[in-house]
Amino acid sequence: MWIGVDDTDAREGMCTTYLALEIIEEMERRGYALLSFPRLVRLNPNIPWKTRGNGAIALRFGRGVKKLHRIGEVRGREVWVWEGEDVSPSPGALRAVMGIVERRRVRSRDTSPGVVVAESMPSALYWRAVRDVVWMRDVVPVLEGEKALFSGINGGRGVIGAAAAIAWDERFVTYELLTYLPESEWFRERWVDDASVAEMERRTRRTFDSYDPYQGRAVIKPSARTPVLYGIRGTLWEELVDAMGMVSADRYESWLIFATNQGSDDHIVETRVCDVRPFTSCALYGRVVKNPVRIRGGHVIFSIDDGTGEISCAAYRPTGPFRDVVQSLRAGDEVVVYGGVRDRPLTLNLEKIRVVSLIKLRVKVANPRCPCCGKSMESIGRNSGYRCRKCGTRSEDAVYREVKRDIAPGWYEVPPSARRHLAMPLALLSDQKLRGVEDEKRHK
Repeated sequence: MWIGVDDTDAREGMCTTYLALEIIEEMERRGYALLSFPRLVRLNPNIPWKTRGNGAIALRFGRGVKKLHRIGEVRGREVWVWEGEDVSPSPGALRAVMGIVERRRVRSRDTSPGVVVAESMPSALYWRAVRDVVWMRDVVPVLEGEKALFSGINGGRGVIGAAAAIAWDERFVTYELLTYLPESEWFRERWVDDASVAEMERRTRRTFDSYDPYQGRAVIKPSARTPVLYGIRGTLWEELVDAMGMVSADRYESWLIFATNQGSDDHIVETRVCDVRPFTSCALYGRVVKNPVRIRGGHVIFSIDDGTGEISCAAYRPTGPFRDVVQSLRAGDEVVVYGGVRDRPLTLNLEKIRVVSLIKLRVKVANPRCPCCGKSMESIGRNSGYRCRKCGTRSEDAVYREVKRDIAPGWYEVPPSARRHLAMPLALLSDQKLRGVEDEKRHK
């Protein structure tokens, strides 16, 4: 029995993942056991009405037979993943979780919580929700076809994300260990020691995006006042518990490890410029049309053309040194750009870029010398070539020197502090095993 929940938080506070703690407690009181890692599933990051990270949760419960992995602690009580037997969706479970949602949700006109209880969901629903805009009218027939139980508040738009979290096929999995403050501390300023986080990331093998070396600060602490103290991401869940012990921070009350699609690039679709649509995320191959320019606000803008059309690409001020890489491009360079598409004006907001090839840049250093008499030739006029004043010999070629480019072919990415949850860091992309999964997904 899967239980999915979404859209209970808002920009001003709360976190949907916190509800996982209370759902686990409630379901264990009812005699159920957790049969797999709780899921934190990020969906289309370009949805205009999303809450902070557009993340939904899903938990699988059944009858426990044998304890397998200790994956958390809720107010002093250990959380385990069990080996066990599946059970059918329960109306009582739906009512119980709706009670938790009603008690914990942010009461705002912008939040529209939803809960789904189901045996399963088709993976196609996940792929659509992570890459496109999905409406309730698209999801309700799927829920009814799967005989799922579902309910919502204030329109219940969260039913979409809840169902999509259940539908996730775990093709590419990372993990995040989240620590939670006591409720009395939720709205206070929280402290995480930057130096300890930098040292933790240095000492661990498979954590990622914990520290931003460009800004010299940890990026594991949420900016909003939520129940979360910090979250550590990695590709090896066992290592995250050790990593937690290396971080100096305020006292936490609970912790839990989630299986996630973060760092997967699942939102990216390889496409052509003529097929780009707003609120999607794309990988586009093309040639730089004009040299990049830095506009007011510090953003760097350039355009590419792939033969089917032209689109603007933007590296915004928060991407820091990544903007310098982008500004080093020149018209004629071949690139593959990755990012989300805004609608007005239609622009690709860059997450990373692969420079495929660079044109050769030359600067004129002298007029040519006459091949007949050896005298320096003079310019006839703009773009008209050169002529020897003594003997009248003509030439088209000046003397040029090749200019060394500031960048080289290869991958470049925004810093951790500017990275989206779903964007794959180059640290993962460079791993050959993970790259194989990435290539398989891109050709799905």
